[in-house]
Amino acid sequence: MKDEQIVIKADKKYRKKILLIALILVILGFVLLTYFRSRLTEISILAENSPETAIQNMKRTFFIIFMIMFIFGLGLCLYLFKLGRSIIESRQFPPPGIKVLRNIKLETGEKAKAKGKLLQVLSVLFLMLSVIIPLLVFLALRNL
Repeated sequence: MKDEQIVIKADKKYRKKILLIALILVILGFVLLTYFRSRLTEISILAENSPETAIQNMKRTFFIIFMIMFIFGLGLCLYLFKLGRSIIESRQFPPPGIKVLRNIKLETGEKAKAKGKLLQVLSVLFLMLSVIIPLLVFLALRNL
């Protein structure tokens, strides 16, 4: 049997679990968005009376926003890097034992290894962006 004929079947329970987690994260995102939007509105009102206090509040608010984004981003980067390593070591995509959300044809050899390396490179680039962007914003805010 050739590798391209092997299909890893989707796990329906796992798909439901992932969709539930995604729904919870979306709801959490909307709650945080609503909170920070109202917080920034308060800061803009404060800016009319006390610009220095408003700038300090804005810096703290951005710091909290970026830390939340960094923590979620770091978790995603670590997961993707580990997944890439698993793909490279097994030379199989998807790697052995991993649950999949949809039916996927098994890939092996260099093609799978290339996907694993790409996943690791993308996770490192994403991590770099999640550090560089907040740093640039803070450097810009420091000049206010």
